[in-house]
Amino acid sequence: MSAEWAPVVAVIGLALVIGATLVLRGPVGKALGDWIRGWSQTDQQWLAVQAAKHGGTELGTAIAESVRSQVESNLMASLGLKAAADTGALRGELAVQRDTITQELDALRHEVTELAERLDFAERLLAQERSAARLGPPR
Repeated sequence: MSAEWAPVVAVIGLALVIGATLVLRGPVGKALGDWIRGWSQTDQQWLAVQAAKHGGTELGTAIAESVRSQVESNLMASLGLKAAADTGALRGELAVQRDTITQELDALRHEVTELAERLDFAERLLAQERSAARLGPPR
């Protein structure tokens, strides 16, 4: 009886291996690999915290510095910013963006002020027409 099931088990096993290979080579496998790679970063962060708690040895300081630089570079990359060495250029870019945003905000404030004046004028005109209609025609 076991000889009858051997080909079925072999075919099922082969199908599972081929299916797993196809799935793991795609985006699911890539996500799984990134998740597993994240474990090592978590371990490094845990080691750095433990080293900082227990006196900060040279090894702990080196690990903490490594984790800090990795976190900083990952953050910069995720924000689409340049390397941390270009902080001067980055600050210049931020200053230009801040000035541009400030100018746009001032322009919007000016437009809102003009719109408020127009609204007040329109309300006064409507109030004059209503009061004239209530008084009736002159005699």
